[in-house]
Amino acid sequence: MLAQDRNSTVYDRLWNPKEYLSHYYSTAYVADDDAAIYEHLISFLKQENRTFAKIIDFGCGPTPHHIFPLIPYLEELHFADYVPENLQEISNWLEGNSSAHNWDMWIEYILKKEGFDSVTSKDIEHRKKLVREKSTAFKLGDLRKSHPLNDDSVYDLVLSFFCAEAATNSKQEWYKYMSNLFNLVKPEGKVFIVANAHAQHYDIGKKKFPEANVTKEDFYSIFTDSKFAFDSVEVEEIPIAEWADSGLKAIIIAKARAI
Repeated sequence: MLAQDRNSTVYDRLWNPKEYLSHYYSTAYVADDDAAIYEHLISFLKQENRTFAKIIDFGCGPTPHHIFPLIPYLEELHFADYVPENLQEISNWLEGNSSAHNWDMWIEYILKKEGFDSVTSKDIEHRKKLVREKSTAFKLGDLRKSHPLNDDSVYDLVLSFFCAEAATNSKQEWYKYMSNLFNLVKPEGKVFIVANAHAQHYDIGKKKFPEANVTKEDFYSIFTDSKFAFDSVEVEEIPIAEWADSGLKAIIIAKARAI
């Protein structure tokens, strides 16, 4: 397993990937937040109408499912996370380990959105095969560092789902973390960011994890102060009632193009 130079954060002390997966990904259907994310991702990909040479999902957690719509549109995919066990969970799934979380329902959902009238097990396995073939690196990342991967790599598209705002309860630190994340973007590259909005914390069972209480206005501010074309910035807030009991009320989906 990858090793991380770990400091004593709440993720070092309390995080358990299996508990997270059980809490948020044991529904018998694709939850409302993922459905909204997929709608925006599919629209984004149609609008881009291109193949990305290299993409990273930064702060992926133990979940590979956000990249399922992107697989036909990329050549090389990297996963990055602060917690080595999260990367191990994704690796287990890619390797077909029987202990891995079953993501077939999410793949089936995406394939239907892409126009499949009916989805067979063969279709699902083919999408899995593409994910395996195009996933070329697992990297440890730390948003507290100016270059979060510490290797100077940059990407055509940087994806990040529920990451920077869930790493701190300080909006000032969130701002710094987002600025560091943006250092992964190539000139004229794109970012696609999803964050929890107006959240003070999120829960996994009785455990509470931080949230920076970010808003649409915060995203407009960070994009304005960073290296993005103003006319490319899109920020939308979407109410999500499903996880209200876990401290989550809405998500923000933000996209922009680097200068």
